[in-house]
Amino acid sequence: MLYINYTRKLKKEQESDIITFMIVKFLQLNIGMGMFLKRVIKFIKVNDIHIVNLQEVSGGKVSDKQGVDCFKNLKRSLDSYNGELVRSWQIENDQSSYFGNATFFKKEFALNKKEIFWLKEFREVPYYSSDIIIDDTFPRCALFLQLKRGGKNLWIVNAHLTRGENHKDNTEKLSQGKKLF
Repeated sequence: MLYINYTRKLKKEQESDIITFMIVKFLQLNIGMGMFLKRVIKFIKVNDIHIVNLQEVSGGKVSDKQGVDCFKNLKRSLDSYNGELVRSWQIENDQSSYFGNATFFKKEFALNKKEIFWLKEFREVPYYSSDIIIDDTFPRCALFLQLKRGGKNLWIVNAHLTRGENHKDNTEKLSQGKKLF
């Protein structure tokens, strides 16, 4: 659970500041191109998560279960949520086969702003086989959303950075992190 603390000054005649809290259940998860999609959907619903950041959201030939569109499946199953998708890349000449990040948020939140920050520009990639190896050369991006609930704004960042060999830092990984900050 994420506790967000907002503080604001009141007029001089009032004695103290008021501190208000927005309590948000937040989940960030790499869904492995839909590997356990049904279990993920069930977990989100059972735990009544407010905001969900998902990486490796995929469709078509890129999905773990070929042909499945993870984002469409999630949107259909999570009907009390709004969802935003950004595609990092897709297969050449096949818009249904994509890879990206998605953020879902309860409908009690309003979407004020959506921005995409490209770490490596979007492009189409050739399709060789269902065992695509996603390396440092693949496009990457971060999805920034400004949400509003109860008069309070909240920025959410959803990024799927490259990983180093054996999950260790490498030059590209460090470069992407620096670009974000």
